[in-house]
Amino acid sequence: MSTKDDSFTVVPLNMLPSELKEDSTPEDVEKERQKIRDRILTKSNEEIVKADSTRPDDDKTMALLRALGSDLNINAFSINWRYRDGTLNDEVEEANYFVQRVIERLSIDSPEDDPTSIPFFLTSTTFLLHEYGQCAQNFKKRLGLVQDQSDLMCLRNVVMSPWATDRDFISSLANEFKKVMVEEVEFIVKVDIGSDGLKSYQDAKSRNPSATFILTTRAKENLGDLATKKKTFKADIEIQNSSKKIIETIKDISVTITSVLKDRSLKARYFDTAYPSGKMPFYLYGSQEELNIDHILVRSPNIQLSANIKLESGTTVSEQVLAKGAILLAEGIEEAAMQPFPATEDNSLAHEPDFFFRPGQKFPVQIFEDKKAADATGPGLADMAHTEVLASGTMTLGQDVYVDAYALNEDPFERVEGDEKFKKWKRVFDRIEQQLQ
Repeated sequence: MSTKDDSFTVVPLNMLPSELKEDSTPEDVEKERQKIRDRILTKSNEEIVKADSTRPDDDKTMALLRALGSDLNINAFSINWRYRDGTLNDEVEEANYFVQRVIERLSIDSPEDDPTSIPFFLTSTTFLLHEYGQCAQNFKKRLGLVQDQSDLMCLRNVVMSPWATDRDFISSLANEFKKVMVEEVEFIVKVDIGSDGLKSYQDAKSRNPSATFILTTRAKENLGDLATKKKTFKADIEIQNSSKKIIETIKDISVTITSVLKDRSLKARYFDTAYPSGKMPFYLYGSQEELNIDHILVRSPNIQLSANIKLESGTTVSEQVLAKGAILLAEGIEEAAMQPFPATEDNSLAHEPDFFFRPGQKFPVQIFEDKKAADATGPGLADMAHTEVLASGTMTLGQDVYVDAYALNEDPFERVEGDEKFKKWKRVFDRIEQQLQ
């Protein structure tokens, strides 16, 4: 269906005859794909049979047609997208997102969707790596993706007619599918704030000690460029209460990134294979007078947990170690059992009286020097099994606690937000229940 000139590629789960040959080359596969486009996708049954009557037995299109696809009436395939230069995306997570966006367009995703406006219907499934193993990894390779530990999403369609090649059906289906596809970092730094902006920030902090302060650039900026070039840029500081409502904004301040503590990729290929168990990892940074922690994100979905803390320990962590960002492991927290955390736009999790991450909570902790580079990649960023403990003690969370499982995992392009979608479907099923009673 797809060509190298398209902004995407479509790959069936069942390998083409040319792919199954031991001496198969990309050129051989592309040659066979072109044959399928020329002889099958754009031809009627009558044209295929008529053309075959003049071809030798080893070059019959009907023989090729019988060798394609599944033995059943269910076809599994997946898709990937290309950069403008024609290079295929190699991130499994990004390809999965592409599949998710397409399936939302070609299925009933919300009660408000009009079935008559959907040209055809697809379903999706996930190839779990622990179940599909090498089959899933080989499928990733054929899609141009890295063979990491991520699961792979796939699309499925069901053939409901024995005459799928009749009346230009395959070609029209392919064109509709193309139309839909065409339409459709954990970063910690140290900054300097201009004197006027700094005074405004300090005054606002004294008035709202438990509020969250979020720095936002006034124009679109590349964080990497700002960090490496140490360029001064204009920003606003949004001050939010615990319900994420903006209560005040400090506007038009000058900011310069002076150093980068952590610049660690959140790409799926660098994920750990599992969430941490028994200990929850945090980056520890700041100074002896003002210590801060930020939850280390080793998988997705995840939760942002940040706070100012007080540390009681018989050993002092040096300013030099803090300047790079140390690793703090809070003991006794079964993160693996809690993930994924519920994500709601009103941030209700932060207001639950028994939520484990709240002001005043105490945790036994161990602290380690992070000897990896600021831009090191995972997996294993929080694995301290063979690292010497710098300090042990008790951590107490301060009043400046930030909890978010919504914005961190939010899909900015989702047609109907997950929470709202759930509410709409619930209303539909509630009406059905009432009618059945």
